[in-house]
Amino acid sequence: MDKDKRKKEEESKKKKTTPKVALKKEKSKKEESKKKAEKEIDTDSDEEEQMIQRKKSPKSKGAAKIIGQDKQKDDSNGCSEELPEASPSDDSNGCSEELPEASPSAEADPHELKIRKMYDTVLDHNHGWSKATTTYLICRINSEADPIILKNGIKHAEELLINELNGKNTSLLTTITLYLSNSPCSSKEHGCSGELVKFLNEHTQVILILYVANLYNIRRVSCKGERHYTWVTPDVHKANFTGLKDLMEHNRCVVSAFSFAAWSELLSIVPVSDSFRSQLLDEYKRIVPRNDRSRETEDCRIRSDLMCIRYIPFVIQ
Repeated sequence: MDKDKRKKEEESKKKKTTPKVALKKEKSKKEESKKKAEKEIDTDSDEEEQMIQRKKSPKSKGAAKIIGQDKQKDDSNGCSEELPEASPSDDSNGCSEELPEASPSAEADPHELKIRKMYDTVLDHNHGWSKATTTYLICRINSEADPIILKNGIKHAEELLINELNGKNTSLLTTITLYLSNSPCSSKEHGCSGELVKFLNEHTQVILILYVANLYNIRRVSCKGERHYTWVTPDVHKANFTGLKDLMEHNRCVVSAFSFAAWSELLSIVPVSDSFRSQLLDEYKRIVPRNDRSRETEDCRIRSDLMCIRYIPFVIQ
């Protein structure tokens, strides 16, 4: 009897403990599954992070490549050309407005003065606009050594040039290169852009190349927000914008901003002293006293403004 009783008690005890053991085992299994899942999540996260890093790496290289291409593009258009370094004495002197001294008989002085005024056009961007009213023009015909040098009078420089060209044997004209302090106007009184288009249409063998240091009476995109932007009235802006655009779209005309190479070329064909030539080229990348920007900066901005005129439909801004 005692044995049967003990056996029954043991069986009863087993039945009571079995659910607890099962629960413990189940709980242990859950904890193991949880740890395994967490481990897998951590592994996945590491792999994902590695994948992101691998994707980022090629993009960075691509971005560097694009930046390199942009720099090469800037180099080609004259905005980042390597220039001769100025000596410490040039920096300390600051490139004053005074031109190199010459003897009274030196005929280069008037030319140097004109080139200096062309070069300085609106580099004092906040206060120098009154100095930009006179247009200086230097014309090279074909590859002739002696350029034509003109400035506005009663007639504009472009009108004076056309009169002079028409007095030559026009059949010999092939390439005409103009270096201008201002782009041609489209005023009712003069209409220089239209006159140049007319000249091209009458002389179908001529290719016309213009370098401009400033855009005459046009609301430049690069100047938007500056106080002088609205000094040009909408009607005047529209006339000059559309006139210059028509000239730029002529298939035998190229209108460009200056570059270091263009200034170098100009200074090589105009009779100026070596010291004057060196002074201007040394200044190209520097902001000199009396100005608030360098010639290089202004040439780059003019270049972008010309691109806007060429490719963007006219809008009163």
